[in-house]
Amino acid sequence: MKPALFVFADNGGSSCVFVRNCNSEAAYDMIARTITHDLAPSLELFDATEYTALFVLANKKEPFDMIVTGEFDETSDAYEDVEGLYEITKSQDGNAIIVVPVTDEDGISSIWEMRRRTVH
Repeated sequence: MKPALFVFADNGGSSCVFVRNCNSEAAYDMIARTITHDLAPSLELFDATEYTALFVLANKKEPFDMIVTGEFDETSDAYEDVEGLYEITKSQDGNAIIVVPVTDEDGISSIWEMRRRTVH
């Protein structure tokens, strides 16, 4: 597993989380844990800053395994070790989030649309 950056973005800007050890499968699981967490607001109310905090709450396991780095700055050298990048935004209809996984190895591998469903 290698370092990854999760970029939560909305109309107000972006908020990032650096994850020390991550691969595509772990990234998917972490995002799924975030949107299904008991404290998760409706996806219609998606806010980059709030979902960044929730992502850390739902997934942090030990000191310094995740670091909130603030607004995304693609000109910064701070992300030179990052091998996986996951851009997370709200869908057009507001009922889902769209995750675009971008890696140095594969380019864009796929686009994930994740919805929160309640099954009775």
